[in-house]
Amino acid sequence: MLETTSEIYEAARRRVDIGNPPGKPGSIGDAINWLLLLEHVPDKEPLFIVTEDSDFYSKFDEKAISPFLKHEWNELKHSIVKGYRTLNELFEEHYDGVHVSYDEEKKDLVDALESCGSFAATHAVVAKLEKYKYYSLQEAKSILDAAEANDQFRMIRGDPDVKAFLKTALLAHQEKLKEPQYAKYVAELVANEDNDEADF
Repeated sequence: MLETTSEIYEAARRRVDIGNPPGKPGSIGDAINWLLLLEHVPDKEPLFIVTEDSDFYSKFDEKAISPFLKHEWNELKHSIVKGYRTLNELFEEHYDGVHVSYDEEKKDLVDALESCGSFAATHAVVAKLEKYKYYSLQEAKSILDAAEANDQFRMIRGDPDVKAFLKTALLAHQEKLKEPQYAKYVAELVANEDNDEADF
């Protein structure tokens, strides 16, 4: 735990008072954290920030770190700073082959598969899930549970986009999806893997 000294506290308060990022009026927590990073991270070390807090990002590009923070880090630490909205984004760019499965947005989308009330709604959820390249075994089971529970999802699982999504989510775990309620879907998916027209 890094100590928040009185000097850091006052510097953070002044920073927020004059409107320098990160932070909002009346809230200096982000500014304190940023100043602690500036003080304690070794010189020439890159900094990767994982946060959805808009205070750290450019007002003109939601995926780019604030130009002010970027310049400050470069000037004081002689290195780069980059922001990522999720851990998955960070790992996909810097740690090829290493997957962090948990992602709150992904979990919400997987959960939504069970309650989609139309084919169109299901396709929309699947379209959002396509950006994820890895699913844990538990997530694969949740997807199959949704297929069992929701006719709207089950009935279109042979559509090209849905089938491609299911291949991504399930085939990595096919050896572990041995329970009968899961194995039947995996077996049908594998059997029809090379047949895009099959209604598995």
